[in-house]
Amino acid sequence: MRNIRRNRVSFLSVLMISLLAAVAFLGLIFSAEGLKKSANATYETCRTADLEISSSAMFTAGDLETVRGTDGIGDAEGIISLPALVTAGDETLEVTFRTVPERISLPSLREGRLPEAADECAVEQTAAEKMGYRIGSTVQL
Repeated sequence: MRNIRRNRVSFLSVLMISLLAAVAFLGLIFSAEGLKKSANATYETCRTADLEISSSAMFTAGDLETVRGTDGIGDAEGIISLPALVTAGDETLEVTFRTVPERISLPSLREGRLPEAADECAVEQTAAEKMGYRIGSTVQL
């Protein structure tokens, strides 16, 4: 107590630094827990895939059934994925066209709706902004 009275400023400085460290530590702990809950909710909503298998030869329905029957696999779904170039004015962008999944890795929409007809597509937000696309725009391949 005698040292504290003599060195009040030093004691208060050490006390403030300790309090700031404790607050920073607790902030990190609670932030991490909040991020974890948010990520888990997103994964559950979108049913994000843990593993993606690609093949240059088409998978058959039997191949998908074999994958589904493998230990540790909860579900399997086939999609078609094709590389393409999209042009808008002077801009050309490499993209990948994918069929819309029904159960796994469902897209999260900012606006609009998922494609329903063969001549419709959904565009990633970054690509749409870069190419100047809006809902209803025509995409030229």
